[in-house]
Amino acid sequence: MLQDYQKQRQALMQERQKLIESRATEAQLQAWREKTAARFADLQDLAEAMGAASALHPKRTDRKPNIPANASPTLAAFLTTRAELGNARAKIHNQLLDAAAGQELTPDQVRQMQEKERQLFLQQHAAELQLQAQRTQTLAVEAVSNKSNAPARKNSLSRNDNTTQ
Repeated sequence: MLQDYQKQRQALMQERQKLIESRATEAQLQAWREKTAARFADLQDLAEAMGAASALHPKRTDRKPNIPANASPTLAAFLTTRAELGNARAKIHNQLLDAAAGQELTPDQVRQMQEKERQLFLQQHAAELQLQAQRTQTLAVEAVSNKSNAPARKNSLSRNDNTTQ
């Protein structure tokens, strides 16, 4: 299913790219969009089917953070919590899957299950998510600070270097 999706998407993108490279007018591009609308709709349906099929598989609950040796305490905490949150979301997902075991779920029921997973996760982990948002801001400030504290590169010829005169 994935290969079929990728082939169809690639074919459509190649057609579009050829039109752009041939300097197609806006009217020609619009005509192509109208002509291929049904193909894009089929592609969207295929993507949704793949998403629904993927949602029916258990997820790993053993993620571990990959913390660089030179990570700041904020980055280390951020990465650790990210792994923990991923595991928590996977556990909720797997619990919902277990509760639906043996049932033939429709695409609408799968979407409802995904929404319930999202809601439960947000309810149970709101504080951690808020903390992660704060850490993200801190990391952004650290990144800017580290960039501005980095030594400036010197040009090979300084404006005050008059040795060639």
